[in-house]
Amino acid sequence: MRTLRLEDPPLWGDDVAKAQVELGVHTDGIFGPRTAAHVRSWQWRAGIRRRSVDEALSPLEQRWLLGEEPLPDSHRKRASKRKRPVEPVWALRTDPGDMSEFRIEDPAGAPSVDGHRYHAAKDWVAFAGSIVRSPATGRLVDVRRDSRRAGKIFGGTIKVQSDLDLRVWVLRHVDPLPGIEEGQRVIAGNPVALVARWNDGDAHAHVELWRALGGGYRFENMLDPLPVIQRARRAWKRPP
Repeated sequence: MRTLRLEDPPLWGDDVAKAQVELGVHTDGIFGPRTAAHVRSWQWRAGIRRRSVDEALSPLEQRWLLGEEPLPDSHRKRASKRKRPVEPVWALRTDPGDMSEFRIEDPAGAPSVDGHRYHAAKDWVAFAGSIVRSPATGRLVDVRRDSRRAGKIFGGTIKVQSDLDLRVWVLRHVDPLPGIEEGQRVIAGNPVALVARWNDGDAHAHVELWRALGGGYRFENMLDPLPVIQRARRAWKRPP
């Protein structure tokens, strides 16, 4: 029995398909990014030690997943204490506050079918230079750098498409870290950027949550990120 992990070219076969059935992911027999994300989620729920939650299924983990061997008591005990999801995680270490800004009308905001434009995001205040972490495990579908530090448009942008639900986290007014490039895969909690300095007010990361990448910057394609951030905050107690 081989270890199932992300490789290039991807692993494929009946062993992958069997694992996909148990994971509840689309069964095509190919071990791709979405299967890897579901492996990571299962490892967390199964009580695997945190340092071993790595998106790869060892032969022993496959036997546990398929029910061929029982999970050790230590894993069951650890799993019973894990009420928080493996993701999303906090993007910043500051308190995002309790006020939703999603439906605030904004001339520069996301256009809606009702003819108005809305903020459709959460401005998460933090000191300039604060580390911004990826909220989800997935792929960087857009990385843009911008040296502007004044006006409505300043700093760069990062978009992360989650492997689990294919939603897109958009982080604006940030400076992507060196080496962070479009097309890369990131793990939830990995540092990806710094909060950009803003000469016209308090530095902040502008956080959006899109239902789908293809839906684009439209209000109907966007979800209020604050409730999701707050659930992550309650679950994790503190940022990773």
